[in-house]
Amino acid sequence: MEGGGPAVLDIFVNDERIAQIACNYLRPELAQFNILPSAGFFFHFPSPLSPTDVASVRFRSGEHIENSPSRQHVRHLEQMLHGVAGGRGLEFGALDRPMLSRDRFDVFFVDHASREDLLKKYQSAHDVSLVNPARIVHVDYVWAGGALDGVVRGQRFAFALASGVIEHIGDPIGWLAQIASVLEPGGRLNLAIPQPTMTFDHRRRVTTPAEMLDDHLRGLQRPSFRQIFDHITGVGPLGAPAPDRETRLDNIRRAYCIGQAAERDGQYLDTHCHVWTPQSWLECWETIEALSLAPLRIDHMFEPLPETAMYVVSLVRT
Repeated sequence: MEGGGPAVLDIFVNDERIAQIACNYLRPELAQFNILPSAGFFFHFPSPLSPTDVASVRFRSGEHIENSPSRQHVRHLEQMLHGVAGGRGLEFGALDRPMLSRDRFDVFFVDHASREDLLKKYQSAHDVSLVNPARIVHVDYVWAGGALDGVVRGQRFAFALASGVIEHIGDPIGWLAQIASVLEPGGRLNLAIPQPTMTFDHRRRVTTPAEMLDDHLRGLQRPSFRQIFDHITGVGPLGAPAPDRETRLDNIRRAYCIGQAAERDGQYLDTHCHVWTPQSWLECWETIEALSLAPLRIDHMFEPLPETAMYVVSLVRT
């Protein structure tokens, strides 16, 4: 807000103004702070930022807005690039907001579908702050399951990054093992995992080692009925009151029908298949390590970042 109405803001990168935007993006939650719900803003940077870029959002007077984004993107990128010293790399699930730019990194993008198919999936997206179809990256390798080595044609990579991806994977143990298979010895896999207490998963119970093992033994290539049902009945907005009994019953019925249909038709339904806190992740990893199910070791785990609602785990190929 500025002068009693929605502000006009300048976007800077490295002290160079790159855009001017009006605050006219609908954010209903702003009302609780006595701010007009229509005074939100959303800006998508033209290309991925690096940890050395200084991004800021300023009023026309030159004053920086509170929580200007430099600190946020720098901390997250520094963690995601922990131990990465160059070489060829893979980024999984970049969609419309890759972490790395091809101009600065030798990076290849991997997703479960081609850009053309992703465009069809998201062409009716009404909220570009969630997915902007026009900005979906070119997908170099389509990997919908099976051996990743064949998809990348036997190439080896120095690093792999995946931010907000592993929780969508039906069989994370198999997924991790496949990525490890295309990393060079000593290569690094850095994961950003949602911290459930900061996301819509805050009411859900965490994934157990037994569940991960069961999903792996079943060789899941897409979310299972159990995972779909648990997601639909468990997610809820942060800060919202717990649903009443009638709402819970409606969610149960809806989740059962959707899960049944997905199971029957072999449909891929995008869900958070798994939920891990940092502590539960370590417990699950202990099981993976004890059974030698993925040739990786944990090198470092960062504390969750409030601004991204994620924590980063850095794994090294053994």
